[in-house]
Amino acid sequence: MVDNTPQTPPEYQARGQSVSPTAGFTYVFQQEQWRQTIAIGALLTALSVTLVPTILIAGYGWRVTAHAQRDAPPPVFNDWGRLFIEGCRAIIALILPSISIIVGTSLVWLTARFAVFGYLPLELDSMPALSTWVIGALLTGFLGLYLTPAGFVNAVRDNSLLSACSPSILISTISPSYLLLWVIAFSTATGLVLTSLIFSLIPVVGVILGAASTFYSVIALVALFAFGLR
Repeated sequence: MVDNTPQTPPEYQARGQSVSPTAGFTYVFQQEQWRQTIAIGALLTALSVTLVPTILIAGYGWRVTAHAQRDAPPPVFNDWGRLFIEGCRAIIALILPSISIIVGTSLVWLTARFAVFGYLPLELDSMPALSTWVIGALLTGFLGLYLTPAGFVNAVRDNSLLSACSPSILISTISPSYLLLWVIAFSTATGLVLTSLIFSLIPVVGVILGAASTFYSVIALVALFAFGLR
C-alpha cells in the first residue's frame, strides 16, 4: 500500500530538534506539492477580500503550527470543512491575546487613576491625562503585536483556545530567542508591505505575484514562530 502522506525533511519533523530561526522561509518549499500549495494559497489570498478565503488561509496556518508543535501531519489544502473550522479557531486564537491585554491594561489604567484621584475621572481634559492615555494605547498595541504569536502557538500546542491568553506566554516571550524571532518577523512583514506596493504597480501579473508573495510571507511567518518556539 502506497503512503500518500505529504513528507517533509527530518529537521522539520522531530519536535525536540533545533531549527534555525530562518527555517520558516524555506518551509513551504520543503513540501512535496509546494507548487500546488502556493497556487492554491495565492488564489485564496487574491480572494481574501471576502471572509471565507481568509479563514481557509488561517486554517492552513493552524495546520503548519500543529505540524511543528504536535507532530501532526504536514499541512495540505484538503478536507475543506475541517480546514474552515481550524481557520475559525486560528482567528479566535489570534484575537484573544489582544483582548486580554486590552482588558488588563485598562484595569491597570483605571486602578491608577482611582489611586490618584480617589474616583474615576474618565475625561481626558488635561495634558497629563491625555499623555497617559496615549502612552497606554501605544504600549497596549505593542504588547498585542509582541505576545500574539506566542499566544497563537500556545493555543495550537495545547489544542485549546484559552491557552492563547494563558499567563505562561509572558514567561516564554521574555527571552533573547523570542525577541530575535519577533524582530525577524517584523522586518519580514515590513518587506511584505513594500513588495505588495511594488507589485500593485504592475497590471494583472502584479496581482498574481503579489498574492503569491503575500501567501508565502504569511506562512513563512507562521512557520518561523511555530518551529522557533517548540
